[in-house]
Amino acid sequence: MVTQGALLEERTMSIDITLWGVRGSYAKPYDQKDLQEKNIDLIQAIRNTPTAYALFQQNAPVEEVLKAIDSKRTHTYGGHTSCYEMIVNERKLIFDVGLGGIKWGDYEIANGANGKTKPITADILMTHTHLDHNEAAGFIKPWFQKGHKFTILGIANANETVREAQRDYQDAKSGTATIVQSKGQEKIEAIRSVRPELAAAIEAIVREATAAGRPTSNTVEEVMIALSDKGLHPITWATRQGFGAEIQTIDLPLHPEGDILYIKDRYDTAGFRVGYQMSNHPDGCLSYRVETDASVGIYMGDGEHGPTLLSSRHPLIQKGVKQDRQPLMDPHFIKFIMGKDEAKKRKVIIADAHWTQKEYDTMPWIHGWGHSSAEQFLFTAAMAAKHAGNMPDNKIHVVLSHHDPNKSDRTLDKIAEELEQHVATKKLNGHPLDHYVTWELAREGRKINI
Repeated sequence: MVTQGALLEERTMSIDITLWGVRGSYAKPYDQKDLQEKNIDLIQAIRNTPTAYALFQQNAPVEEVLKAIDSKRTHTYGGHTSCYEMIVNERKLIFDVGLGGIKWGDYEIANGANGKTKPITADILMTHTHLDHNEAAGFIKPWFQKGHKFTILGIANANETVREAQRDYQDAKSGTATIVQSKGQEKIEAIRSVRPELAAAIEAIVREATAAGRPTSNTVEEVMIALSDKGLHPITWATRQGFGAEIQTIDLPLHPEGDILYIKDRYDTAGFRVGYQMSNHPDGCLSYRVETDASVGIYMGDGEHGPTLLSSRHPLIQKGVKQDRQPLMDPHFIKFIMGKDEAKKRKVIIADAHWTQKEYDTMPWIHGWGHSSAEQFLFTAAMAAKHAGNMPDNKIHVVLSHHDPNKSDRTLDKIAEELEQHVATKKLNGHPLDHYVTWELAREGRKINI
């Protein structure tokens, strides 16, 4: 990580971050066009790098030739959906289990002692229930093996997914026009045409819950059941619980005024704490912050800037905040990033940067999908750094993630070049943004230590 400022001598506990999946919405296959673009870029890089070209002419091993060129020409951003790991004082925290969660599980097995998987204890902190953030739930190999312990944490009565999807499905069947207006054509088609089995599964879960006398406003456990049962996966949640790992769930409450809440008692004895706050995303979404004595790792989850709150359950609606100013959520994003008395702490933020600002400004139909632009979030992070003080000695580092799956490596490289120019010229309080922040585009497999 390229970060300004000296290492903190008093730091006693670090945070080790691994990016297991960095795509948003759905996975990005590496197709023939992507392969062709990558090969062309590699050949051009070898031709344009004298050292590499000389090694190539000398028939040096390919690995030596590639080491001689710019490393960005040999990397790939990856195609797996959201999954991020933070290890603090040997405690494993996994944020979301999109398809990157499969890679994480495979890694744990491959690195077991004497060919066997070491007993794993990990917390899975879910931001929300959209499929790109949990679609690996039925395929994480350690979940199917005894001896491991996992705890899944998320919003209590979470995200309205069961209730809203059931209502949407009923309205879609009858062709109700209002559901298209309020939820968007994409959600209707996803339920009615693309995933009819999901609608059937949701209906069955609600029927079973009602018959058993359980509330149908779904808990974290009921969300996990929905992802495993009723035709969506061959192994049901109950069956897995019978022969696989020990898996528990914890429902997290929300702060009534939308402020940060901390998970009580769970991490205090390990010397760090985890806070969370609701972001701005349809069906609700959590942002998380992991705090040690000298470092802060933040996973923002999905979130959109703008004047409208995208979930009816957002505490700010309960608080009566007027939704007529732009951008409504920025003060809450900034406060969440800043924390308290953290000017001297090293800080990394994994942020939703699905769009460029040009895309967001020229495609009004994507407003309300719950995603930010890279430029908007870099400005927000710079605002937080300015308010926190101690600049430019201890800049905030931003990892721009949740990449649009329609964007190839070459396209993302081009966006990176444009962002370099943007942070060098866009001003905040008389300084360019790179006075306050450093940044990178997230790459699958990237490791960061703070």
